[in-house]
Amino acid sequence: MIFARGLLNHLFTRIYLPNEPSNADDPILLRVPADRRSTLIASQESSGVSDGEQGYRFDVVLQGAGETVFFDFK
Repeated sequence: MIFARGLLNHLFTRIYLPNEPSNADDPILLRVPADRRSTLIASQESSGVSDGEQGYRFDVVLQGAGETVFFDFK
């Protein structure tokens, strides 16, 4: 859930990890158009803490090209 100054309503999204086998069968991810799913998948990157250590990055884009998919929960 995202809430910030200037947002009138909370925004809801989900984060998926890359190369997770369960992504292929996830009922919510499958409801998102294929060309927009990448906005919900974190990218794997070196964290820079120590050699070989990996982390994930998930950027939330509020509008424009590559806008993160948000869900309407009622």
